[in-house]
Amino acid sequence: MRGAAVLATVAAMLAVGATADANIIAAVEQPAGGSRSDLDIALYDATTGTRLSLPASVNTTDDELHPSLTPDGRLLVFERSNATAGTHRIVIVSTSTGASADLFSGFEATQVPPATPAISPDGKTVVTGRQTVPSGDGNFHHLLTVTDVSSFPGTTTGPFAHQTFDPASNGIGTGQTLEPALGSNGLLAFEPRVSGVTPGIGVATLGTAGECDLDDGDAELSQPALAAASTANMLYTRRSAPGAVHPGDIWFAPLTSSSICRVSGSPAKLPAIVNTSSQDESRPALTPDGRYVGFVRHQSDSNGHSVLFIWDSLTQTLVNSTGIDLGVLTPREIDLVAARGNLSLRVSLVLQLTSISLSGVVSAQLASPAGIGILVQRVVGHHRVLGRRAPRLRLVGRVPLGHFKRGRMSIHWSHRVNGRSLRPGLYQVTVRALASNDRIEDLGTPHLIRIRHRSGQLGAGRA
Repeated sequence: MRGAAVLATVAAMLAVGATADANIIAAVEQPAGGSRSDLDIALYDATTGTRLSLPASVNTTDDELHPSLTPDGRLLVFERSNATAGTHRIVIVSTSTGASADLFSGFEATQVPPATPAISPDGKTVVTGRQTVPSGDGNFHHLLTVTDVSSFPGTTTGPFAHQTFDPASNGIGTGQTLEPALGSNGLLAFEPRVSGVTPGIGVATLGTAGECDLDDGDAELSQPALAAASTANMLYTRRSAPGAVHPGDIWFAPLTSSSICRVSGSPAKLPAIVNTSSQDESRPALTPDGRYVGFVRHQSDSNGHSVLFIWDSLTQTLVNSTGIDLGVLTPREIDLVAARGNLSLRVSLVLQLTSISLSGVVSAQLASPAGIGILVQRVVGHHRVLGRRAPRLRLVGRVPLGHFKRGRMSIHWSHRVNGRSLRPGLYQVTVRALASNDRIEDLGTPHLIRIRHRSGQLGAGRA
């Protein structure tokens, strides 16, 4: 498939179904460690904190950057760079077999160095940014490269068909187009960088002419993130001034279904549980269903560690409250990650179905053995979370229910937390799956129940 045919089929390629509740797998850059001074791609079970293995074809003594996973975890694409040699490669890897391929020939990569790849949810298309843009007519174009990788891993030697995509021309000058993100139905977000202009974010539909730009005065916007199966929101990193490293915050912009300009409504900063006042939060990511938000916090203490966190927008809690330590970045690595870093999330099923009856029967379908419990939160009002109306929650407590085998489980809950019956009111109750180290593996869909009497008699809850 070549030329316009690549773009003509992209929207169909990107269509995926919603994903069930799951624990979360994260691909992210971190220092290689030991005597080495390069960055590697690390794969983590971000809920339990376990580092997972990657094929030997992924990490080398070069810098590996900007990982992008398919929702099923089958394919990983990333950038491999060597500043000394001046090489920039985009590599795709089969995570099961270790088969790998370069998407660009040496000649192609020399002409216009590719950067910051994003793979489509179905694994058939990769979009890359450009570290330089030909000036040509003197206009800065939002040039991106679309590569058909549907023949991989059957074909590992290429050549792969490329098509240049320019949603619109905007502004005068030359610069870079970096950090494309792909969502459902061809939704595309990217960061255009023009010399002397504060970076914003462009939003478009892949293969369709027309875009709209999200700007925020003198603030620098970067690292856009989209959900593979949702068009509701875009996340991004916002810094108060161009080139600033601290502090960065994670913001979201509500999106519409418009075919051209999808930015709608006012952007807003994520809550304080995500954004601290003095530390740097960056590299936002969404799970395919848009429920969970991943981000990396660069601590401003003397150790300067980077820590990976996952925030659940439904329970409004951190899934991994202590985070995953990614190590200490050097000044060179901080600059690299700020310009070309990424976090990519996928999900792995544990809780396939959950339910809580009005009489207190807790049921779930388990994909694997797990400890099961519930998180009980009182609804004390409402506010907006990721652009939608959501309950304002106050923690009541956590109730362990026991360890269960794979398959269907069911147990009765007495409507008591910490030995006390729930007071009358509206509660959100969420089934949790716990690993052997008591870290959360999975959270089910929250259920609303109403307690009408202190004795524990239930009334109808409204979801």
